[in-house]
Amino acid sequence: MASARRDVFQAIADPNRREMIKLLAAQTMNLNAIAEQFDISRPAVSQHIKILIECGLIIIEQKGRERYCVAKLETLNEVANWVEHYKQFWTDNLNSLDKYLTKIQKKKIKMQTKNQTSKEAALTVAKEFNAPIQLVFDALSNPDALVEWWGPAGYTMTVTRFDFTPRGICLFKMENKERGMWARFIYGQIKSPELVEFTLSFSDEKGGITKAPFFENWPLEIFNIITLTEQGGKTTLTNNCFPVNATNEEISSFEENKLSFNEGLSASLEKLKIYLLKNN
Repeated sequence: MASARRDVFQAIADPNRREMIKLLAAQTMNLNAIAEQFDISRPAVSQHIKILIECGLIIIEQKGRERYCVAKLETLNEVANWVEHYKQFWTDNLNSLDKYLTKIQKKKIKMQTKNQTSKEAALTVAKEFNAPIQLVFDALSNPDALVEWWGPAGYTMTVTRFDFTPRGICLFKMENKERGMWARFIYGQIKSPELVEFTLSFSDEKGGITKAPFFENWPLEIFNIITLTEQGGKTTLTNNCFPVNATNEEISSFEENKLSFNEGLSASLEKLKIYLLKNN
């Protein structure tokens, strides 16, 4: 029974055969010349040559009384193609790994930015009201009261969702004759009657965060800490607000335009003053 033909990978599996292929690629040699290059027995050299013949990497040519080994290296294309396939495989996978690591690094940088608050860029607005602290707190915590005073001068407010609890949302629309825009509060800590925290963002009508309709690079999120203190029947409301999850460009935009933002907050507090006078 004839033995199965050896494949080219068997030929290159042995270092002696690899060296023989290298020698024959440079020149045609007879068996004696090949044997002189190796510290192995003549029968071992003959066995290696036999395997190379069976693998189709060399042929024997008779020249007079001598038999010469001639390289036929086209068969190595099979190895080259195999190597190229896995070279491409690993190149593709390493490229994917590089993209993944780049994505992770960007995400890490983003998360580092996301965890930073920018209190150095804080804006503080304070106003005293001739009203008890509980009434002022109620104006913050009741949607019917909130629509009476929140928002820039000339705008009316409509609340579509209201959940005055930590992580709850107040979703509302502000509009005048020229434009309408949606915004939201996501509440943080709430301690009646002295503390309300919320993150202010512009949004779509479903509550998804959107860019501000004014000021290029305005921060997507502004964190507000409202504290209330009462003395002699009068209540002081202090609002500290600053960008969170903001890029350096957004923080710079907040710094450059916070005077205008301050005017909007002050206008809201003036409307709150009128509301409290009516309801005290």
